[in-house]
Amino acid sequence: MKKAGYALPADTAENKFAVFISFILNPLILAPLMFQLIISAENPVEGSGLMLWIVVFYALVPFIILASFRLMHKIETLEVRNQHKRHLPFALGILSYICGFAVILSVNGTHGLLPAAAFTLLISSLAAALINIRWKISIHCAAVAIAAVFLCGVFYDFRPGLFIAGCMIGILAIALMGWSRISLQAHTPGQVAGGILLGLFSGLMVLRFYPM
Repeated sequence: MKKAGYALPADTAENKFAVFISFILNPLILAPLMFQLIISAENPVEGSGLMLWIVVFYALVPFIILASFRLMHKIETLEVRNQHKRHLPFALGILSYICGFAVILSVNGTHGLLPAAAFTLLISSLAAALINIRWKISIHCAAVAIAAVFLCGVFYDFRPGLFIAGCMIGILAIALMGWSRISLQAHTPGQVAGGILLGLFSGLMVLRFYPM
């Protein structure tokens, strides 16, 4: 991979903070948190049971896929930094997202922020997989941007008085993740910008056109 620029020394507090940001806001943690926020706001009848399936298909299964590839020495890290080794993990992860989306539709129905968020993750993952054939893009940044869009959506619909604060939190999370991925040399600034734009575009278009 082409170097992304200056890398923080591994033993510094700044480096440890960058690693922390990349970990705590990684898609396997962020997606369930985003869904939990939406469930808490919309309060569907089957919210608790649905959250279990969300954890399975949006965190547990993708983690098992990545861990299995790591144990078989097919990838070097769970982040899959090598662009050309991402194709199969992407495909299997998308299958898990399809299952999660199907469960959400069957339990929650087709309307609302919850299925909209699941649909956004699915189409953005498909787009990222296609982009990855020719160019590596930051999945971490795409996921944070999607979460920021739906955070703003939740505040807009259910807590309008906190809408600006929610947007500021989302912007801060995007900025921190972008800084983290560049500082750790996981991505170039262009790849980070591409991930952010993909996430923002996917989220905003779904909120604009998906039936609520």
